[in-house]
Amino acid sequence: MSYLAPERTVLIDMDGVLANFETPNNTIVQRYYPSVFVDSPRTNFYYRDSYRNHPEVVQKIESECRKPGFIRSFPVIENALHGWERIIEAGYIPRVCSSPLENHKTVINEKKQWLEEHFVPKFGPLLIDLAIFDRDKSKYPAIAIIDDRPTLRNSEKATWQHIVFSTSYNLEVDTAFRLHGWLDPSLKELLNRSVALYKTKK
Repeated sequence: MSYLAPERTVLIDMDGVLANFETPNNTIVQRYYPSVFVDSPRTNFYYRDSYRNHPEVVQKIESECRKPGFIRSFPVIENALHGWERIIEAGYIPRVCSSPLENHKTVINEKKQWLEEHFVPKFGPLLIDLAIFDRDKSKYPAIAIIDDRPTLRNSEKATWQHIVFSTSYNLEVDTAFRLHGWLDPSLKELLNRSVALYKTKK
């Protein structure tokens, strides 16, 4: 099986899907602004919307998350390794596709180091070689992308189907393609339906 066969490829976002950025960011708020109510679970995708009445909190989060090593501190999302394995067992090829944080000089290297620590021991270094780091994910052919972002840039141009990875800040998205965590039994069905849609776009 070709590792670059788009008709079998499933793109996987990192932050919020494989890597838990919620916990360390909430820790920043608790540490520096204990009097500010932590918006958890968040109902806004962007922290600037969650803390619109506290711009100092937003500024602090943005500065702290750009410090060297912060990206590497993210815990693994519950059952994410098992979810990656389930995609392979279903006959598909999971491929990281992550949007790098702007104005962060080491973000891509840190994301690779995070993958090397948590995923490479089980799935091998090819995972990093195939990883995509780009803010425009529409350019990469695949049958589906599993992503927590409510809407994706240029999605109308993409070959893939956006499978929304459920979180508190995307529950209002009206979609028939939603994955409720990595143990969701509908994963294979969602991927099979995505293949059918992919074939109609070719």
